[in-house]
Amino acid sequence: MVKEVGVVKAVAGDQVVVESSHLAAHRREGQIVEVPDPNGAPPYRVHWSDTDTDTLFFPGPDAHIVHAQHEESFDRRADSSVHYD
Repeated sequence: MVKEVGVVKAVAGDQVVVESSHLAAHRREGQIVEVPDPNGAPPYRVHWSDTDTDTLFFPGPDAHIVHAQHEESFDRRADSSVHYD
């Protein structure tokens, strides 16, 4: 049986997170600033928060995309939450 693998798609503004596969390495996070493919396929131009640099990035199995729309909906829920003085 062949397992179908999902296609990674992103837009500018999405976040990319690369989990570390080594204990001594750290998790990397960056913002996708350019997606040359009109269908959202890799590679992506990513601005990395840890090095303040931009690179051309091909996501591997240790990477995942956090879509900007999910962050916005989370921010809206946080703004509407109950605050205690």
